[in-house]
Amino acid sequence: MLLALSEKGPGQGGELGVTALYTAGVWEWAGFPGAGRLAGEDTRAVFRWVNRFLALSRLFRPGLPSLRHSLARRHAIIDHLAAREPGTLLLEIGVGLSPRTLAAAAEGRRCVEVDLPEVMRLRQERLALGEGGPLPRAVGGDLRDEAAIGALLTEPATVVVEGVFPYFDTQEREAIWRGLARALAARGGRLIFDLTPAGEQPRPGLLGRLLGFLMRRFTRGRDFVPGHPDREAIEAALRAAGFASVACFDQDHPPEGCVLPGASLPTQTVVFEAGTEVR
Repeated sequence: MLLALSEKGPGQGGELGVTALYTAGVWEWAGFPGAGRLAGEDTRAVFRWVNRFLALSRLFRPGLPSLRHSLARRHAIIDHLAAREPGTLLLEIGVGLSPRTLAAAAEGRRCVEVDLPEVMRLRQERLALGEGGPLPRAVGGDLRDEAAIGALLTEPATVVVEGVFPYFDTQEREAIWRGLARALAARGGRLIFDLTPAGEQPRPGLLGRLLGFLMRRFTRGRDFVPGHPDREAIEAALRAAGFASVACFDQDHPPEGCVLPGASLPTQTVVFEAGTEVR
């Protein structure tokens, strides 16, 4: 199904994808702080349309995980982990329409958000339409630009990359992890991201393949790339990249104290936290 589609493919261009709009609708529906500042009629319309399509799919495959609850739990786990060290810089790369940095900045935390320049322009336009608290520092950039990302990490940092790595293949992911590990090791910090291994992906049904085709047609984005076969392979790759510690969380083993929405529903959520040692 579409449970691991991210908000946008790398180099997608100047428009937000359907998955970005749907995810923003999920965040507003789930009541995450700041989500209403970035949502709009487009996010709500896409949220309704996709949910109707998924409800039809579930008639033929009743055991399918809930997409909206999977995305909400993903966001909740990452939020919980990111809040563990409030004194660090919060750097969210591939921010899209995520409300995380807005909520953290409102609490006084130092925040920087990064995405492709076209996406950041659209994000800033949405924020300018409403009223709210302080805005994080916004930077146009690319996750693969190691020098540019490294220049932002001038202090201990928590780096969040949500809904992005599923669009990169194994080699691309590992190259990015090596660059982030080098940058974080200079000051100290953590990388938090979601990635469901290929071995845990459910086989898409006919309606799931059709919905995926329609989304790719609408967004001109890259397709989801399965990549690493299991969690052990991801952990090994992170350690090989230079991270000293790796932890994995899911709906059955969330971080201590993390409350997940819709706890009785089956979902698909895998989040990793990788830490570095200061050189």
